[in-house]
Amino acid sequence: MLFRVLCIIFLSLSCAGTLGLAYYAARSLRSAGANAFICFMMSVFIYTFGYIFELSADTVDAMFLALRIEYLGAPVIPVLWLIFALEYNEYRLSKKWLYPPLFVVPVITMVLLYSAGHTPLHYESLVVNENGPFPLAWAEKGPWYYINFAYMMVLNTAATALFGIEAARSTGYRKKQAVTIFAGSLFPWAAAVLTMLGVGPWGMDITPFFLSIAVPMFGNAMFRLRMFDIVPIARDKVFKTINTSVIVLDRENRVVDFNDQARSLLPGLDEAALGAASQRAMAACPELAEAIGHLQEGDREIEFPVLGQERCFTVSGTELRSRSGEDVGLIVSLHDITENKALLKRMERMATVDALTQAYSRRFFMESCLLEIRRACRDRAALSFLLVDIDHFKAVNDTHGHPAGDMVLRNTAAAIKRGLRTSDLLGRYGGEEFAMVLPDTDLEGALMLAERLRAEVASTITAYEGTEIVATISVGAAAVDFASHPAPDAPEHIREALLKASDQALYQAKEDGRNRVRTAQLS
Repeated sequence: MLFRVLCIIFLSLSCAGTLGLAYYAARSLRSAGANAFICFMMSVFIYTFGYIFELSADTVDAMFLALRIEYLGAPVIPVLWLIFALEYNEYRLSKKWLYPPLFVVPVITMVLLYSAGHTPLHYESLVVNENGPFPLAWAEKGPWYYINFAYMMVLNTAATALFGIEAARSTGYRKKQAVTIFAGSLFPWAAAVLTMLGVGPWGMDITPFFLSIAVPMFGNAMFRLRMFDIVPIARDKVFKTINTSVIVLDRENRVVDFNDQARSLLPGLDEAALGAASQRAMAACPELAEAIGHLQEGDREIEFPVLGQERCFTVSGTELRSRSGEDVGLIVSLHDITENKALLKRMERMATVDALTQAYSRRFFMESCLLEIRRACRDRAALSFLLVDIDHFKAVNDTHGHPAGDMVLRNTAAAIKRGLRTSDLLGRYGGEEFAMVLPDTDLEGALMLAERLRAEVASTITAYEGTEIVATISVGAAAVDFASHPAPDAPEHIREALLKASDQALYQAKEDGRNRVRTAQLS
């Protein structure tokens, strides 16, 4: 009698826990598989409640009534478990009409059990077994019972396999949940097999008891691992699919976890790397291992080859702390900035270089001119400024068209570059005007260089649509010698004075017939 009471109490507690889990799942209806899980737990509750009634019964009629209650839930348990496994593990069937056929066998089982009169297809007979510590139902099984049992085993095995696969392939929260659910699903699966083999004591159905063991495991997955909490599910999803490569280290600098993006960058990151020191796991990328060791100093920028192409990354670290504030690890993030770096270089070049002539832009040239003036002033050196204008350029455009004019501009700039030193600066000052800064060059040296440039341009031929175009330049040169300039003005004033003097010299060169050089000296 005591054993009977203990069994009823145990199963009653299981029923309460089952209802609690169903209620908790109902609060997360938007999570994957929540609806199926609620229906599954309610079916388990009905099955277990019916079995409690069966254990309390002493007559065949009462036991048969209990069986009918049980079979309101028992036949659909494997179907709902499989649907939950499919949806939770993201194998959701695209065609909704594929779900109803799964219930055909359970519905037939219910119909046979609820049919009036004798139903030999499922149970050929039902009697009271008085050989145990209390009366138990004993049934002579019919052919449909075995069909239903085989169907249930197929569905249970498929669902358990899905959780086993998920446990093997997932990481983080998802892995812990999948392992827990997989372990829990083994109990009812094993109970069904043992019951079929007649292992239960005195012919008892041990499946409800094994389900009662599985229920706390599901509760652990739901409450401690927050199975239906959208936060860890979303966090795990983002962790796996985010474009940023993420590696999690413990405080001993061992690899704890990593996402798929990190695995694709670092071939050494695989399942064998879990628990290994970061230096060993990232032996193929010593730049990263070194950067991780210096993250306390701030973010690091590194380059290493990925699929044969050099890539640039920013490596940053975020400390992991427990709720008590204890340092428990480090999240290492790798942000691919290769495209950003390339774009920045292109933008810098666009801001500093004229696209047509590849000379410096006017703004960059004028700023660089100030730097050279400051340096010359500091070193008490000479500095010269050249202003160049292409002669009769408007006539080139009017006669041959603007494409021809663009070619003349490019070729003139190229000819000037050939005559300049590496220390000299060339800028496009206006439409057909160029300006140059010549460091460490006095007026005499500027005159010699300007004459060389003039000759180089005059010997350059631009071929356009069968026509040869020869351009000439007029040059105005000005210079300042800081060795004889005791009280220099502000660099901006000196730059403006050089520009004004060279512009006047250029005007004089044009007045004197073009294709010549004229000079001016700042006092």
